[in-house]
Amino acid sequence: MALTKVTSASITDATVVNADIANDTITEVKLDVSNAPSAGTFLQYKDNSDQLTWAQASSPEVYGFNTDANGNLIVTTTNGGADNISGTAYAAFEDVIYAATGFTFSLNTDGKLIATI
Repeated sequence: MALTKVTSASITDATVVNADIANDTITEVKLDVSNAPSAGTFLQYKDNSDQLTWAQASSPEVYGFNTDANGNLIVTTTNGGADNISGTAYAAFEDVIYAATGFTFSLNTDGKLIATI
């Protein structure tokens, strides 16, 4: 007789592998998500809660770096997409980083770039 029902008692630890799970068969309700999704969110694991949560992604940011004649760091950003950086200004940057909004940058006494979230 063919097996028609699988029970938890019939499954031993580590016997169900990824290849045994059909595509699109695990639904959100089975993932123990702590809140409801909304447009523009992503599924994030929350440390120490053993749960997933829908979270808002931060805005993308362009950080352009220059130093002035005194060696002071000058950081130019797109302000979370609200401001534009001209092609001329972009070409003049000494370095560019693409990251999430909210970073602050400084130079330490050795001249190394420090990023703080």
